[in-house]
Amino acid sequence: HKQCAIVLVSLLKTSVVHAVSNSLAVHVVSEMKATYSRFDTKFSLKTAVLTGIALKGEFDLFCQYIDDTESSLKYWLGEFVEEHCNAKSQDSESTRIEILVEKKLKELIEHLQAKLKLTIVEQTALEP
Repeated sequence: HKQCAIVLVSLLKTSVVHAVSNSLAVHVVSEMKATYSRFDTKFSLKTAVLTGIALKGEFDLFCQYIDDTESSLKYWLGEFVEEHCNAKSQDSESTRIEILVEKKLKELIEHLQAKLKLTIVEQTALEP
């Protein structure tokens, strides 16, 4: 029974991490699109990247952008996402990503609790 419980916990942990990760990615993208106009179009993203490069004042970054624009855009987009997620929330000391993870975990727990209650009700109804 102990090994079965260990396997079950491992499977649940993997499933929870997967569900929360997928949900977070979608939420962060939609939140950033709604918050920042620099992500509306590819052109506005390129403008934001070039502005970021200019503000850093490092000519090497500009050369990298010219040499491999797509890789540079991916790098800078990652930087923008990290900056957005690690920013402190206006309402608390937690970062945006911490608040979002907590919210998604609560939603998942509520969903699992509802499913478990439904399963118990169904099993009880089947008993003679």
